[in-house]
Amino acid sequence: MERPKLIVLETQPDFPGEDLSEHNADMLGTYYLRHTIGLEGEAERLFEHQRALFELAQLSLWLRNIRIDDAPREYRSFTQGFAAYELVQSLVTGAAYNTGLAVMRADLHLINSNNAPFAEIAERSVLWPFERPNLYQAITVSGEAKKETEAQLHARVTGAQLAFELQRPLFDAA
Repeated sequence: MERPKLIVLETQPDFPGEDLSEHNADMLGTYYLRHTIGLEGEAERLFEHQRALFELAQLSLWLRNIRIDDAPREYRSFTQGFAAYELVQSLVTGAAYNTGLAVMRADLHLINSNNAPFAEIAERSVLWPFERPNLYQAITVSGEAKKETEAQLHARVTGAQLAFELQRPLFDAA
């Protein structure tokens, strides 16, 4: 009889400055992001608070000729992508996602900005899968396991991308 495998993640103290390791991407996409019960609860909590970010995501994808409907299932995929990134960061670094920082940056640089932040988000979203291929894989594999549509997968990935960017000093230089 085969013994059960212990699912262990590598610590990545330089994440998100570096991409996920291939091992972590595989473990996260295959196990953690599919089977963590708290992830659904966090996505549900975010569902009440992220409408403005979702609208920016829709506009940024529209600029790339990708249409995601303003429908509950696409919005839920967006919040699940955001929550998935929060979980990934906490699991591989041991540090909790800084919600206060994310809220402040989102409010100042995205939601109440005088610029058109959706254009910049669209530009970065083209490159994000190539800059963070392992993180992108972990996020998409978990959505594919739920049989999400292409639009839902785009929403999920954009949610994760925004969660990632709101932890980076990207916005502080603006």
